[in-house]
Amino acid sequence: MPTVLVINGRLRVMIRTNDHNPPHVHVEYGTGSTKSHAKIDIETLEIGEVRNFSTKDLKAITNILKLHHDELVDAWELFHDK
Repeated sequence: MPTVLVINGRLRVMIRTNDHNPPHVHVEYGTGSTKSHAKIDIETLEIGEVRNFSTKDLKAITNILKLHHDELVDAWELFHDK
């Protein structure tokens, strides 16, 4: 799963190359049983899945993703032949 953005040197924003619509990213932090994960829609910033992220963390993450919207759309289209 390619990393398309790194937030604060710790959070990885990734897009799976064989993933389904709607366009979304996977955000991860940490490893093992303490790994945090969220699946977030690129267009609406709706959070589809979340594990071990606080509401405060998710708000900060979605604000950053909003700033990188065009970059994330371009990456999704690159990996999904649009």
